[in-house]
Amino acid sequence: MNEQAPTPDTPLLTLCIPTWNRANRLSLLLENIKREIQGLEDWIQVVVADNASSDDTSAVVATSPLTITYGRQESTVGITNNIFFATCTLARGRFIWIIGDDDLIAPGGLARILASLQRAADIDYHYVNFCAIDADYRDKVIQLMGGIPPASAMQIRQCDEPGWKLLERAEQLAFLPGYNPSSLFSSLFCYVASRAFYLEARTRLTPSNSLDGSSRSLDDMFPQALITLPHIIGRPIAYIGDPCVLQGAHAWEWNRYLSQISILGIHKLMNWMAGIGFDAAALEQMRNSHARTIATKLPPMLLAPDGNLGLNDELRKLIADYTQVTDFWQIFTLRMKARMETEFIARQLVIVLDKLQECSGKIGILGERALKEKVLELSPNIRTSLSWTGFNDGSWTGQRQENGKSSTSHGHHLRDQDIDVLILAVHPEYTPPLHTTCSQYMKPGSYIIDAQSVTPIN
Repeated sequence: MNEQAPTPDTPLLTLCIPTWNRANRLSLLLENIKREIQGLEDWIQVVVADNASSDDTSAVVATSPLTITYGRQESTVGITNNIFFATCTLARGRFIWIIGDDDLIAPGGLARILASLQRAADIDYHYVNFCAIDADYRDKVIQLMGGIPPASAMQIRQCDEPGWKLLERAEQLAFLPGYNPSSLFSSLFCYVASRAFYLEARTRLTPSNSLDGSSRSLDDMFPQALITLPHIIGRPIAYIGDPCVLQGAHAWEWNRYLSQISILGIHKLMNWMAGIGFDAAALEQMRNSHARTIATKLPPMLLAPDGNLGLNDELRKLIADYTQVTDFWQIFTLRMKARMETEFIARQLVIVLDKLQECSGKIGILGERALKEKVLELSPNIRTSLSWTGFNDGSWTGQRQENGKSSTSHGHHLRDQDIDVLILAVHPEYTPPLHTTCSQYMKPGSYIIDAQSVTPIN
């Protein structure tokens, strides 16, 4: 840092964390921040905006070694209103970066952002590249891996362009190679922007206090885009290509409306962007990408409607308009096949499990999240005996389950769990090597179950 550091009253960057009843997730994020902020403390204010949590969020903040500006709402409000509380009331920095309490700051992420802010001091918007990570696995990365995710977690990025650059116009983001241009502006953490944008937007937006994701208002679904895009269309922005954050996925309170938000919300957002003058060619690039997103999100809405809400006549008509994109049906077919395979394997597992009369005592389940969740959905009685869950990542550590909730302590190795029945919720090609390894950690008289067989451990 070669410039004179800002004063404590005017830090360069405020890191804002809106949170609500997720003390365990927040605790781990603060541990993650503690590692990443070392040596940068003078430049960064950390804000926690507590949306009137009923858990021990305040205690987590109070016991953190970080210097934190903490504010608590008098009563629970919508996410956008809590964002304005964090950014307009509590924050003091010239720039704002919002991250979720279930996200993971990538190694060196904060340093890269500060470097960009100093390198392009006259730019009000810095795009932050990102990846995604399962929220439960993110916890494990912080607890057991020093906050350093495996290389595999960093492979699928929003934008594939590495390094740092200035873009002459914000719309050029849509033409960078990457995962899904339609979602460029849909994440809270995908940019660092001037605090002045939030102060202006607070007078313009009229969000509700919806928290479950059912709202169809853009003010609730994508406030970050509505706050920033009017200020950056056609203007230069900075682009930070090396990912600074990994989005914690699958742990959202509004998860049942994720497909609706991804389909209808992004569609409405792009229409709004067209109305404020966003480049037409860039929007066309995003719309074609959105068709592929719909092909991915539609199968769970069709096959598991109870867990994927929002498929009504309005949405069906909208989807029909996107099916003309060239590879829509190819992607849709592949996703339907994958979902049906998951359903089949889960049902086979439950059938095999039901045949095991000796199935009592402690149960563990190892595998892929979608399969594990489907097995538990089909056979909810398993939850009463479930004592351990793990990811199929080769480490054999996981989370101890107590009364249906994951332990908040560090990851537990399979060998120490005294499990009576281990369910392998994986696709058939992964079963043989898992059998071989897991059997080493199982006690005599226990069982390993996969979708085809029950294997006693002698």
